[in-house]
Amino acid sequence: MSPLWRDHVSAGLFPGCFWLEGRRAVVQHAIQAEPSIDTSTLLRGLETMLDERVDVLRKGSPLTLIVSDSIAATILLPWQENLYRQAELETYARLCFEKKGLTVDDKWIVRTAAHHYRAPGFAYALPRDWVNELLQAVASRGLQLKRVLPVSAAAFCGQRISRKKGRTLLLLREKLRTSALTYSEGRFQGVDVEPSTASGHSPYIRLLRRIVGSPDDFVRCFDWSSEVPESVKPISGSSLCLPNAEIHLLRRNVWS
Repeated sequence: MSPLWRDHVSAGLFPGCFWLEGRRAVVQHAIQAEPSIDTSTLLRGLETMLDERVDVLRKGSPLTLIVSDSIAATILLPWQENLYRQAELETYARLCFEKKGLTVDDKWIVRTAAHHYRAPGFAYALPRDWVNELLQAVASRGLQLKRVLPVSAAAFCGQRISRKKGRTLLLLREKLRTSALTYSEGRFQGVDVEPSTASGHSPYIRLLRRIVGSPDDFVRCFDWSSEVPESVKPISGSSLCLPNAEIHLLRRNVWS
């Protein structure tokens, strides 16, 4: 690699766990901390990592940031005919948030995504002031903030889901919450969330009881965790009440 080439850098900000990665091994860095969903704590974690690797981060390198869903608002976006422009879709998303009792006004940045015609899409919102703080923190250290995505949005946009017969579960495990995205023959169906207030598999069981119709309901499951990779063990199909499902453990930086 030429020393003049910029190195694409990715980072993750999650309660209790921050990481920074680049194509060059010298960029790798991670911090363990007490679980917190305070946005200031997450911002300080990013600043600390960037400062501790400032000597090896090439100026102008793009940074992709994946953040916890706990600081975002996310929602399934039902299909709506005759909405094409981004502004129209964002207004529609705000109405969908409002119907769910979530106030997503101009203090939030709203984005939408969709994969299939006439199938549900996905919308997410991030606090505008916090994103501006991220932009300033990254720019002041000579990098370019390319994108910021809540992990469920990163999974929705980045994970390739098989169109084979049967339903697919995409499980996103964080310290304080677990999210599940469901698909049928590759088409997005919905998203559900369960607070992770207890250890063990109980949060996953509660979550899956709401979305699993029978033991054969899901034929495959993609399992992702924000934990340190060395400490992550794949959840068995039996533990997930899915004894016949294929379980695939995803890398932590799979969507970066």
